[in-house]
Amino acid sequence: MWRVRSDERSAVGRREIAIDRRRIRILFVAEDGASAAGGMEIRAAELLDALRSYADVALLTAATLSFGRHCQRVHDLRAQARNSFGARLQSSVSWSVGTMVALAEWRRAASGVIRSIRPDVVYLHKFSALAPVAVESLCASQSVVASFADCHAAGFSDVLNGSWRAEFEPHFRVPAIARKAVLKSPPSRPRAVTFLYNCEYLRRWYARRMACFGPQVVLHWGVDAAHFAPATELREGGRFAFLGRASAAKGFPEFCATLAALPHGLVTRIHIIGEGGELTTGLERLRAAGLEDRVGHVGNVPPCGVADVLRDATILMFPSRDEGFPAAVLQGMSAGLAVVATDVGGVSEVVHDGSTGLLVPPGDPTRLADACGLVASDRALRHRLGTAARELIVARLDGQRSIDRHRDLILDGAGDGAITGAATNGYLAAGA
Repeated sequence: MWRVRSDERSAVGRREIAIDRRRIRILFVAEDGASAAGGMEIRAAELLDALRSYADVALLTAATLSFGRHCQRVHDLRAQARNSFGARLQSSVSWSVGTMVALAEWRRAASGVIRSIRPDVVYLHKFSALAPVAVESLCASQSVVASFADCHAAGFSDVLNGSWRAEFEPHFRVPAIARKAVLKSPPSRPRAVTFLYNCEYLRRWYARRMACFGPQVVLHWGVDAAHFAPATELREGGRFAFLGRASAAKGFPEFCATLAALPHGLVTRIHIIGEGGELTTGLERLRAAGLEDRVGHVGNVPPCGVADVLRDATILMFPSRDEGFPAAVLQGMSAGLAVVATDVGGVSEVVHDGSTGLLVPPGDPTRLADACGLVASDRALRHRLGTAARELIVARLDGQRSIDRHRDLILDGAGDGAITGAATNGYLAAGA
């Protein structure tokens, strides 16, 4: 039950938010983070804590929307019907009555959530695995703040303009009257939509699809600079760290190949924070290169323990092939490590080549090895890059300030739905 307050306004930072004699109600939509603790899941938990001081927050995860045998989980339906935002429909898909029933259940359940909660604002934190029909129903007639931290939600524009139905309908092998019942238009479009990106790169990437629907806001996620503090004792030599999934997309094979190619005297320690399908192969490559005795930590650690492992390193190698605004880079910079990263996504917005780190083109193993060798062999360069990186994080990307800005923007959307430049502390994107 929602708690009722007798006051009519509540102070939020330096602004006041009208709450109409009760606490603001927020529907917070996120994918199920029970089996993973990635950057988006950690940030969701931080933001939830901040919002609950000012509003009543209902958390809706992917696991919450589960219906009988036709749709046990969101990802099951995605694999069956190819109807997620990240994948286009395939003409070869066999559309069964069971799929149609599942979509109808999605709409009914999502609409029921809205009726029960009656939110002032719907915040979509991570939603690319949800079926379009569910997102459409959650957003109908609502003030919506949609957050984007990767390139997997381009189909949100198809939900906003209703074009996703035209792509679905020809594939149903059921009578036309049944198709119309499932794909019928929602009661109305969203009352207002604000698009929230965690880096300028993503704003530009989505601009063609999203710019016509509402204001575009860039708010960089930050990092807890106090927790990810540098080591108190200066570490020496090439102590390399990898932070992320041990996968091809994150560049783990390139990480191992680069270390194997460097002179052994430049590689004094290797920490691998993460697991994935390429982990075993990568460790075998390091073993074949005679680096087995240099390998320190291997595998996942609790979020609270990542900083301790980073403090035993001097260089963060981040050879990812595709990114948005990676938390791993921010954490390494905050810990005072010299960062060598591929110039992908929004990495260059914080890693300024030659100043706060070194950037190399993706898919160029020679340039990556040269940059890593240079940093590993030059103590003064490592110290200069790491110090500048730490200063940038403390000055611009402190985690608490970032959370406060996100909180204020979401609460501002609970008013009349119009997000202003003041609400974003100056982060409203140019031209939005």
